[in-house]
Amino acid sequence: MIHNKRIEEMDILRGVAILSVILIHISSSFFGESHPGLSSGIILFINQASRFAVPIFIILSGWGLTITKKYSQKYLNFLVGQISKIFGMYLVWNLIYFAFSNQNINLINLVKGILLGTSYYHLYYVPVILMLYIIYPIIYNISRTNIGLIFFLLITLISQYYGVYSGISVLTNPLNIFNWIFYFAFGIWFAENFKVKVAIIKTKVSLLLTLFFILLIFVIFECYINLQNQSVDLATTSMRPSVILFSLAFMLLIIGLKWNFKSLKAIFIYLANASYGMYLSHVLVLEFYKLLITKLGINFGVIWFVFSAFLIVTPISLLISIIMDKGKKSVKEYLNTFSKQLEIK
Repeated sequence: MIHNKRIEEMDILRGVAILSVILIHISSSFFGESHPGLSSGIILFINQASRFAVPIFIILSGWGLTITKKYSQKYLNFLVGQISKIFGMYLVWNLIYFAFSNQNINLINLVKGILLGTSYYHLYYVPVILMLYIIYPIIYNISRTNIGLIFFLLITLISQYYGVYSGISVLTNPLNIFNWIFYFAFGIWFAENFKVKVAIIKTKVSLLLTLFFILLIFVIFECYINLQNQSVDLATTSMRPSVILFSLAFMLLIIGLKWNFKSLKAIFIYLANASYGMYLSHVLVLEFYKLLITKLGINFGVIWFVFSAFLIVTPISLLISIIMDKGKKSVKEYLNTFSKQLEIK
C-alpha cells in the first residue's frame, strides 16, 4: 500500500529489520558467556531468526533508489546526494566509537576506520552501501532482467559458500560486497513493476508462510550443525547461502500480509524513520549496559540478559536517534539561514 507517497511495506520491513539487528548483536554477546542448555537453544533461535536484518536493509536500499528514480539525474549529483544523506552521521559515530574503544589518537587509523567501517564491528554496513551506490548504474543495467538477477545470485552464492566452508578471510570479511550484491540487485529488480509483483505476492501468503517456517528451521539446524566444527562467528553469520532464501521468504511474507493492526504497523513505521540513527547508536548503548552488569558481577550467559538488554537498548537508541535527527535539522536550518544572510549582505 502506498500512503503519502511512501510504501508502508518498506517501512514495516525497515522497522522490523532494525529490531532484528539489535537482537542479533545482543544475542551474539550471550554466546561467548553461555553454556549448552535450553537457554542457549532459545538464544540461538532468536539470533538465527533475526538474520534477515542486514539483507533486508540492503534490499530496501536497491528498491528505494530505483522506485524514486534517483539515478535519473547526473551520476555525480546522484552519488553526492546519496553520500551526503548518510555520511555526516556516520562520521560522527566513527569519532564516538573511535574514542570509546580507547584507540590511540592516530589520524591514519581514524581515516582507515572511517573508510573501511572498522572503528567498531557494525559500522562495515555503511562502506558496503556506499560501494553499492558507486556501482549502482552497473548493477541497475544488469539486474533489471531475470538473467541478470540470476547472475548476481550466483556471484553471492559462490562467495558465501566458499566463505563459510573454506573460512577464507577475504570472502568472510563483511566488506566483501559480493556477499551482499545479490540483495541490492534483487531490490532493483523488485522495483521494476513492483505493484504487479506485490499483487501476486498477496495471493500467495499461505505458501510464503509455510516456506518461511521451513527455511527458518533449516537455517537454525544448519547453524547448530556448523557450530560443531566452526567458530561461532562463522557458524552464525548472515553471509550464508541459506540466509538468502530465508531473507527473501521473510520479505515476501511481510509484503503479502494484511497489516490490520494499525498500532503495530505505526510502531514499525516510526522505528523505520529512526532506523539509521538506531543502527549507528545501539551498539554503544549495548556496550555501556554490558559494562554495567559486569560491574554488578553478572555475566552475559544468562537468558534474562538478552531480554533486559533489548528492553533497555531499543528505547535508548531510539531516543538518541530522535535527538540527533533534531540536531541535524537544527544545524541545517541554521546553515540555510546563515547562507541567506550572507547573500543579502
